[in-house]
Order: sequence, then C-alpha cells, then structure tokens
Amino acid sequence: MEISLAIIYAIITCVGLIANGVVFFVIFAGREIGKTVTAMYVVQLAIADSALLLTLPIFGLQKVSMNWSFGAVTCTLCHSIKFLSYYAGIFFLTAMSVDRYVAVAYSTKSHQLRTRKRTMIVCAVVWFAAGCMTLPILMYARTEEVKCLMQYWVGRSYCIYETWLVVDFIVGFVLPFIVITISYVMIVRRLQTSEDKVANMTGKRTISMRKRVTRMVAVLVICFVVCWLPNHLFTLAKIRGLDLSVTPCYGIEHFLVAFSFSNAAINPILYSFLSHNFSTRFRDSLAMARRRMGRRGSMATALQHNPGTNSPE
Repeated sequence: MEISLAIIYAIITCVGLIANGVVFFVIFAGREIGKTVTAMYVVQLAIADSALLLTLPIFGLQKVSMNWSFGAVTCTLCHSIKFLSYYAGIFFLTAMSVDRYVAVAYSTKSHQLRTRKRTMIVCAVVWFAAGCMTLPILMYARTEEVKCLMQYWVGRSYCIYETWLVVDFIVGFVLPFIVITISYVMIVRRLQTSEDKVANMTGKRTISMRKRVTRMVAVLVICFVVCWLPNHLFTLAKIRGLDLSVTPCYGIEHFLVAFSFSNAAINPILYSFLSHNFSTRFRDSLAMARRRMGRRGSMATALQHNPGTNSPE
C-alpha cells in the first residue's frame, strides 16, 4: 500500500505542478495579474496549491522508506505548509465567492468596490488568517522515533487534539462553506432578476460573462468540498472512537488524505477548462513570450556588434 500511495503522490505532484505552471504562465505572460480581480485570486490559489504539492514528494518518500529521515525542522515545515495551503485554499475560495456576489449584485459600482488595492488587502488578510490557523502545527509537529507526527497529546490531555480537530473542521470547512452557500444563493437570485430586466445585447453579454466566471468559481468550490469533506468526516469519526488498527480503516485513511491532496492538482485543470478562451490566451501568451525573447536576442546581437554604443562619452 505504501508504494501505491507514493506513486499516487508522485502523479499528483507532477500533474499539479505542470498545470499550475501553465496557469502562472498564461496569467503572467499575458499580463492579466492586474487586469481582473479573479486573476489575482486565481494566482493566490495556485501559489497555495503549488506549495502543498512541493511537500508531497517528501511525504511520499516517507511512505516508501517507512521512516522520516529529513529531521525535525523539515517535519514541522512540511506539516505547516500543508495546513497553510489548505486554509489559504478554502479562505481564498470563500473570498472569490463573496467577490462574485459583489460583482453581480453591485454591477454598477463593482469597479469601485473591487479594486486592485482592496483585493491585495483581502489576499494579505487571507494569508494572515491561514498563518494564524497554522500556528498549532508549528507548535506540535514533531518527529517521534522514525515518524513525523502531530504530537498534540504529549504531556497534555488528548482532549486538546480532539478540540483542535473540531475547531479545524468548523473554521476551516463549515463556516467558509456556509458563507459560500449564502453567497451563491444570493448570486442566483440576483442573476435571475437581472436577466428579467436586461433587454439589450450588451447587457446580456455582460451577464453571460459574469455567469461563466461565477460558474468557474462554483465548480472550484464543489471540487474542494468533494476532495476534502470525506477526509474531515473520517477524522471526526476517529475522535468518536473509530478503531484505526483495523486494516481497512488504516488504508482508507491514507487514501482519503491522498484524495484531499489531489485537489491541488485538479484546481488548475478546472480553471483551464472553465476559463473563457483559455486555450486562445495560452497560445497568445506563447506568442508574446516568443516575441519578447526575439527582441532580447536582437538587442543582445546589436550590442555585440556595437559594443561602444552605450558607453559614456
């Protein structure tokens, strides 16, 4: 089973890093990072996913070798990055859902409300909140014998561990999911009202474009829930007395964790397929990158032939 998990981790890592790399390339090469609020959020989500993916090879090697040989610092760092990426992911999806509601409900004022500066502040707050939620991991992730474990119960009551799991589920899943659900219920109602009022083609195209972006964010949220909810439920079952010494339960737990990690690889793929004209933008970004490289090559050649051109007189 350990070999299978290591292979799964390797596949998730390779697919995820390549897919996130493509998303980064399209957004940065196409200079979209400052053009739309959604692009700014997608970049932050891709950063969180990529950080998580970079820890998977280390966890995969632990599965194969059956021991942790990377030291206590790496143990703490890997667990911290894993949870930081998770919290950042769900918090950014929540922010994107609220942003979608603002874009739809306050269409005439959306450019004033959804500015680049405000979006950067929201991103900073999200990372700060995710960092605060990760503090317990920095405190309790330790190596014990040959394993990298979360030692919440060492020298303390086991109830601290149970309490943290419940808080993790509520703050890192239930509350964001409630906010996201309310946002989308209000979005659907507002879109239905807007469609009834708009008669001209320009207005209909605007609504259609907003629907596409809203649909993309909704699918990202659904994917996150599908990937992470089983793992959360299984973890809650553990603190309710589920016996993990039973072989099937042990195997299920590890595969559910791997399934949760797969969300980091699925997100950029979904964005690529659901984003409007992504393939066209990818080709345009490639062409733009080639032109830039061509100009740099021409300038370098010119400087070689005219070495004294830029020298001071």
